[in-house]
Amino acid sequence: DAIASSISVSTPRPTIRPIGKPTAEPKPATEPEPEPEPDFPFTDVPKDAWYYPAIFAVYQKGWTNGTSATTFEPEYCFARSMMVTMLYRIENQPSVSTASPFTDVRQGRFYTAPVAWAFNVGLTKGNNDGTTFGPDEFMTREQLATFFYRYAQMKGEDVSVSYDLSQHPDYGKMSNFSNAPMQWALSHGYLRLDSDGSLRPRESATRAESMDFIARYMGLIEPYDY
Repeated sequence: DAIASSISVSTPRPTIRPIGKPTAEPKPATEPEPEPEPDFPFTDVPKDAWYYPAIFAVYQKGWTNGTSATTFEPEYCFARSMMVTMLYRIENQPSVSTASPFTDVRQGRFYTAPVAWAFNVGLTKGNNDGTTFGPDEFMTREQLATFFYRYAQMKGEDVSVSYDLSQHPDYGKMSNFSNAPMQWALSHGYLRLDSDGSLRPRESATRAESMDFIARYMGLIEPYDY
């Protein structure tokens, strides 16, 4: 057949395979996945601020909240109601059966149970008149030391120390009640000082200074070495 004779058929060559186990293709090296950043929402607490480690540590413990979902306001003053509330949280919010005697602590507030607890365990005696607590009053730096001094006593810690307060230029401005608490706080390096060593005992403690004290007392960050 003329047509059939003109068609050439090519035979495919056999594939030659190497003898032995196949060699797997090396996988490309990959960088390890970075650890996720812990949840810390406060945009006004920069990482290079002196108070960042303390606020970060206390927030991670669940002992403090911000003033909004994204702000902490570290330079704003710390209220007395917030102080006892934080101590109450540190103690895992124990049940309270007896109300406080303070006429300015109304029922149903976030601080109602914490103030009652603080009074019942001896952390606060209220203001000088004994009938009010001053929940919205700003806490002073010597009051900050006093709250934690009494808390340490409640926990059975030895608070007997000897510390020379006269090395601080404004020690004479301290109230009588804060003498022992301030000695205790300073001897352990819990209270942040000014560059000249000033105590500023009767000035309001900022939220940053309060978190700093709490974090150092609770062992979350190292105490100061004055």
